Amino acid sequence: MDDLISRQAVIDLFNSVFSDVFIPFARARMFIDGIYHAVPPVTPQQKVGRWIATENEDMEIIGYFCSNCDLPMETEEKTVYCPYCGATMEGVEE
Repeated sequence: MDDLISRQAVIDLFNSVFSDVFIPFARARMFIDGIYHAVPPVTPQQKVGRWIATENEDMEIIGYFCSNCDLPMETEEKTVYCPYCGATMEGVEE
């Protein structure tokens, strides 16, 4: 799974870690500006999946698993979101 972080969070972390360390201000500002421009902005994409039925040998539905993360549901009730990966499930009404 990809992690998303904000560029501002990186700058805030840098400032908190190096707040007690003497770094000439101009150099620190250049470093922070470099971080801001080097770390690309990311727009999160909503994951979309669907519940896939799991059947026994008699073709009876015994559960479902997520098409996005392949993890099984712990109940037989289909939900609007996968509890594991957060994908929105197609075809499930709220």
